[in-house]
Amino acid sequence: MKFYQSIAGLYDEIFPPKPIQCTFVKKHLNKGAHTVLDVGCGTGNLTFQLAGIYKKVYGIDLDKEMLQLALRKRETRIHPEFREMNMLHLTKSFPDNYFDAVVCFGNTLVHLDSLDEISRFIMMAKEVLKPDSSLMIQTINYDRILKQKLRMLPTIETDEIEFIRNYNYLDSINRIEFETKLCHKASGDTVNNKINLYPLLKNEIDTILKNAGFKKIIYYGNFKMDSLSEESQPLIIVAS
Repeated sequence: MKFYQSIAGLYDEIFPPKPIQCTFVKKHLNKGAHTVLDVGCGTGNLTFQLAGIYKKVYGIDLDKEMLQLALRKRETRIHPEFREMNMLHLTKSFPDNYFDAVVCFGNTLVHLDSLDEISRFIMMAKEVLKPDSSLMIQTINYDRILKQKLRMLPTIETDEIEFIRNYNYLDSINRIEFETKLCHKASGDTVNNKINLYPLLKNEIDTILKNAGFKKIIYYGNFKMDSLSEESQPLIIVAS
């Protein structure tokens, strides 16, 4: 995907590893769990953390350059398996009742084109999950974005980069135009990008999850497991 290929080399600078995400997954996995799928794994930061705990961890992503960066991080004792694949092909690539958890963080889900595609992914995730296992999802809280008519997310700045993120709601097609500007401080180079995202609302994903057969659905406002509120920036879901 061109949007991510253009920032792949600095992706870990923009989005460094977050141990709190791994801790969150661990807290919600059943005792004895050993097989985990990381959907939209990017450069593999969460995948490697999970592989340090669980026996069999897979990371999938559609972006070849991101996966190449992930493969360069491999250590002798930690061997997650990375696959270049579409998240809508889960049931073609994995057997039914295989995973103890399917994890889809990083606002990955809203890169799908429609509610129908989101529903298809949820159904496939349920098929590859073992009974009584969990699907974990993290998106932006788009109820907040649309209600408050927010036009930007907080800028990410480090010693090396500045990553500016703007939102433009396209009412006629019900999409968010996600516009970014990556500034490399040392060289002065900038990379501008745009991509359309589906502004998935809580009631929409709730309906999809229930229709798919998930019985227990918990919503959080952050990875510290605080309750979801109108002011929460992320929307985090654990569906069992």
